[in-house]
Amino acid sequence: SKRKGGKPVSIESVLARARKAAGHGILSTGLLLGHSCCGNLPHGRTIRMKHEPVAPPDCCIASVLVVDDHPLYADALCSALRHVFDDPYIETVTSLKGALDALRPGFSPDLVLLDLKLPDVTGICGLLRLRDRMPDTPILVNSSLASDDIVAAVKSAGAAGFLCKDA
Repeated sequence: SKRKGGKPVSIESVLARARKAAGHGILSTGLLLGHSCCGNLPHGRTIRMKHEPVAPPDCCIASVLVVDDHPLYADALCSALRHVFDDPYIETVTSLKGALDALRPGFSPDLVLLDLKLPDVTGICGLLRLRDRMPDTPILVNSSLASDDIVAAVKSAGAAGFLCKDA
């Protein structure tokens, strides 16, 4: 997506802001140039990506649960996570029910990336339900719903950080 002023933003830069918000430092300096990273590219446009070395993370993220019903965005998040962390196990689901089902015995993710607007829940209800099931796991909320009231509610509900998909 693009920031105001038309400058492109990469998924990795969004994750970097999330990590910083969660108190873990910077993830990556990858940059997607000249297109919307979540939409279709106009005919003849190409993706150019610059990857710079990333310092090893201060924490160990061995498993991640990505909860997002937008397949391109979820794939981009997974790609960025694999670029930064050492071969993490990533489970991707498209609904809150899928997320709750994924929290089976034997799978306790180190990090959750949660979209606020899912087919079976909208708003902070999904965050609250996941927080109840996983009180000690950082949950980073990513959403196109980004009013000041929503961000404040997400923070007070225990999210480790907020990522605006449109940032």
